[in-house]
Amino acid sequence: MADRLDYALLSDHVYARSRANIINLDGSGWVELTKWRKDDTKTGFSAAAYQKGNEIVIAFAGTDDTMDHFLANIPAALALHFPQPV
Repeated sequence: MADRLDYALLSDHVYARSRANIINLDGSGWVELTKWRKDDTKTGFSAAAYQKGNEIVIAFAGTDDTMDHFLANIPAALALHFPQPV
C-alpha cells in the first residue's frame, strides 16, 4: 500500500513535468500510466495516474502560480466566492 513517501514522490513527479529537473521514478516500483496523463499549459493543470502492482494512485498538480493565491486560495481561505479563472 502506498505510504506518505510514495504520495510525495508521485506528487513531485506531476509538478516536475513543468520544470527542467524531471523526477525519476526508477527503483520506486511506480510506473506512470501515460495514456492517463493530462497537462494543460493554459491553466497549469497537470495530473497523472501511476501503478505499482494492483494499486493505482492519481496525482494532481495544484496551485503553482502567484495569481492562484489571489484568485483562488485566499478567497477560499476567507470563505469568499471567487470563481476560478480558466
